[in-house]
Amino acid sequence: TAFVNSPPVHYTENGKAWSGGGKSTNLRYDRFDDYSTFLATVIKELYQRDQVTIDYISPVNEPQWDWDNKGQEGSPFTNNEIAESVRSLSGTLLDHGLSTQIEVSDAAHISYIYKYGDHPDRGNQAYEFFSPESDNYLGDLSNIALKICGHSYYSTYPVSTLLQERKNLAKAISEVNVNLQYCQTEYCLLEGNDEINGNGRDLGIDPALYTARLMHFDLTVAQSATWYWWLAISPYDYKDGLVYIDQNKNEGEIEDSKILWALGNYSRFIRPGMHRYSVIRSDNHTDDRSSTGLMVSGYAPADKSKAIFVAVNYSKTVTYPVKVKTVDNRKAESVMLFTTSARSDENLKLSVHENMDDAISIHPRSIVTIVMEL
Repeated sequence: TAFVNSPPVHYTENGKAWSGGGKSTNLRYDRFDDYSTFLATVIKELYQRDQVTIDYISPVNEPQWDWDNKGQEGSPFTNNEIAESVRSLSGTLLDHGLSTQIEVSDAAHISYIYKYGDHPDRGNQAYEFFSPESDNYLGDLSNIALKICGHSYYSTYPVSTLLQERKNLAKAISEVNVNLQYCQTEYCLLEGNDEINGNGRDLGIDPALYTARLMHFDLTVAQSATWYWWLAISPYDYKDGLVYIDQNKNEGEIEDSKILWALGNYSRFIRPGMHRYSVIRSDNHTDDRSSTGLMVSGYAPADKSKAIFVAVNYSKTVTYPVKVKTVDNRKAESVMLFTTSARSDENLKLSVHENMDDAISIHPRSIVTIVMEL
């Protein structure tokens, strides 16, 4: 997936990569088609020069923010402007013989997907772009991806907000189109709350668990089909990296974070084409109660040759004994455990669970991926 912060400066109203006014797009109206041609050209050149295939293109990023200062590239877009830009891009991609699909709209906050909020011309985007009743309907374009994209920033705390926002999101999307997917396409620890603060590097397990909990509920409650982290390698004193390097040095340290390994508890095992399955718990714990204890989600490939469970233990004191099985009680040929914890030697550490009659111990402040080969 490729995404764009700002149109090229020679196409913008103020000749800069940030907005002069912040209330509508910085892309000149007479340059919409030129912008589409620019994106199509980049996509073709990436493939021809470097054999990089762009499957999806997101032409706007966090359009609800005004982006009216030079601190970062960006451009606001109203829903009408997004629709006009996407229609132009759709035709241009087809004219260039490109199979790339268009994603919308990388919303700055997930609430903008399901309600208008404080930006009535930039919100309620699931309805605006995917309801046939909307003037901005894009679902009839042959190369629009049937997905609505958003970012999880500023919606993760307290837990009541984390859960309610995602319930609202899933409900609204299903009411617009039951086949419309939600995709979480950007997150890092920007928050400042009683549990976490974005400032300062922290290579330890606390930010990893905070992230793993968010991933769990983005996948199981918001029903996200994807999950993206920003960014892979960071030189900053901030909780935005999976791997950290020293800034402005010819030599220096390279450090991995526990967030890297926590994401691996999901991404290493949950592969494209797999399906998520409901997990039935014998303790009947609600999402709210499990958020400070044990959270478990389940996945399997289409051929059901394996069952994968990701268990996140948020508790500081409780070890949870867990027995897992499939609904049809299929016998596992092998069961492997991959554990990430505060211990320096537990970064997706492999162990084999020999006897399924014995419970698996999910220790405090740990993430365990259970892989059952069936």
